[in-house]
Amino acid sequence: MIRALGVRLQKAGGRPLVFGIVAVIAVALALISTGQMPIAFAAPGTPQLVARWTFDGVATGQNAPDSIGTNHAIPGSEDVSPPAPSGDVPPVSYTNTASMQFDGSNYFTINNPVSKNFTICAWIKTASSGGGTEHWTSAPIMDSEVGGVAYDFGFGVGNGGKLMFGNGGVYPEDDPDVTGAYWDEQVNGATTVNDNTWHNVCVTRNGDTGENILYVDAQVDGSGTSGIGTQTQNAYARIGWGYDGAELYQGLIDDVRVYNGVLTQAQLANLTAGSNDPDLAPGDDGDGIDGSIEAAAPKSGDANGDNIQDDEQPNVASFVNGVTSHYVSVAVDDGCNLSAVQSLAQNGVGADSNYSYPVGLVNFTAHRSSTNVKLYFYNPPAGDFVLRKYINAQYKDVTEATFTRTTISGLPVLVVEYQLTDGGDLDADGAINGVIVDPVGPALLNAASNGETLADTGINMGLALGVAGMLFAAGLLLLAGRRFTQQG
Repeated sequence: MIRALGVRLQKAGGRPLVFGIVAVIAVALALISTGQMPIAFAAPGTPQLVARWTFDGVATGQNAPDSIGTNHAIPGSEDVSPPAPSGDVPPVSYTNTASMQFDGSNYFTINNPVSKNFTICAWIKTASSGGGTEHWTSAPIMDSEVGGVAYDFGFGVGNGGKLMFGNGGVYPEDDPDVTGAYWDEQVNGATTVNDNTWHNVCVTRNGDTGENILYVDAQVDGSGTSGIGTQTQNAYARIGWGYDGAELYQGLIDDVRVYNGVLTQAQLANLTAGSNDPDLAPGDDGDGIDGSIEAAAPKSGDANGDNIQDDEQPNVASFVNGVTSHYVSVAVDDGCNLSAVQSLAQNGVGADSNYSYPVGLVNFTAHRSSTNVKLYFYNPPAGDFVLRKYINAQYKDVTEATFTRTTISGLPVLVVEYQLTDGGDLDADGAINGVIVDPVGPALLNAASNGETLADTGINMGLALGVAGMLFAAGLLLLAGRRFTQQG
């Protein structure tokens, strides 16, 4: 490109002097350049998981935490016995220590978690005959009914031990005779699920078209159309019981999930096969690190020390640091998936004249609006580190980062913690798009550094002044060339 530009200038000005100007500018630009930015991965198209109740670690009478947010389930009962934990769990590939036993007189209450389009999934095991023939009289898995025809829903086991889902809404606009009229309809399943065997049961709801589909073990079990709209007239919902004449569910329920969109049959097949993520096959947590590498990490595959295997968590990635040949682990908040996780040497990112990166940098993509980040560097060197972020082709300090030296499984570990916000000043792609790109690394100030550093740029002051001088000289040469041309 520079050669082509030089030829054009020579033809326009007719003076070889222009080549000198172009050469000076080229050198200046080369000195300014600090490397290439990493590529941001696109946000996944899967509907987001907005609420999840795993029931792990929940004792009788305790709230069941929402592992995604704050919609914690409150136990209730028509007698004196709230739901109780059970060690009987479905066949899944991720850590699952308990399900919840419902005895026909107890339940959990939650805030209504659905949006206009949604998917509800749960694992169930029951021998009960279920409820009545209408969706509001089923034995609910999840229910948010209201008396009469309303924007409500019920999902449960009906008479004969088969699934049913129903909701109220209005007729779609393409039916002009009844547009705006309320319409309450249900879908009935065909598969018997009260066989005292674990089944993954789901319903998908398109509130724009009214299409509802029931699934049993990822197989379509029934489908139909009902009123359109958003089923939020009741601000609350219940797991194991309903509001409008429903029976109470008897049996086990586990891993209740709500997504804010319609999952595909292929995604439901992954959940049924035991995966923790609808977009991944069992055993693949999606962070881009091979499961065998994560399983070989310190602390028997739990490098961040949270007592959960790293290869089971899409929000934790552990791998061998290519710079140090020791393990490094990246951990973000639950519900925040990682991808494109890798270690980078400084010379593969960009020059930072006064700093060195003895443990390299870590690059990853986090799929969430904001998250807390923890980096675990095993066998780190001594020194007072600062965290430096490479963004917009320059380095800057992450001033709020904290550093802690600890021991995990008998090995020394440097733990770095900081916060990321989508589209914030530490997000490399700079866009509010649910994707946070983060090349970052612990840095040590070079002891032999003689030049000052411009604040938050990583550019050496002497280098900047030298470049400025070169550009000034280029300007003088250009001016002199013009005068020479005019005199000629």
